[in-house]
Amino acid sequence: MTGGPIHFTGKDMWVKLAGGDLPGSVTVLEDITPPQHGPPLRTHPCEEGFYILEGSFCSSWQVSPSAWPPAAVSGREQAATDGAVELGIATDQSNFP
Repeated sequence: MTGGPIHFTGKDMWVKLAGGDLPGSVTVLEDITPPQHGPPLRTHPCEEGFYILEGSFCSSWQVSPSAWPPAAVSGREQAATDGAVELGIATDQSNFP
């Protein structure tokens, strides 16, 4: 599935590259997070990489301008600018809704 948008936690995300269903496949997403918005505290079953394209984030991980939080670690992030934050995200397909 490519194109989008996919509605997730009150915002839209777009699939830029669909990884497929094979183990180790990676999906690449574009995410535009509104000001002061972010997903709730959660734990991912796999690693997920973030790269900030525009804006800044407050996070329970170090994100400046990129991060690759490990699997099974709880985390939360929130847009920290007056404008939207644009992110590139890479994630294992099994982690994708």
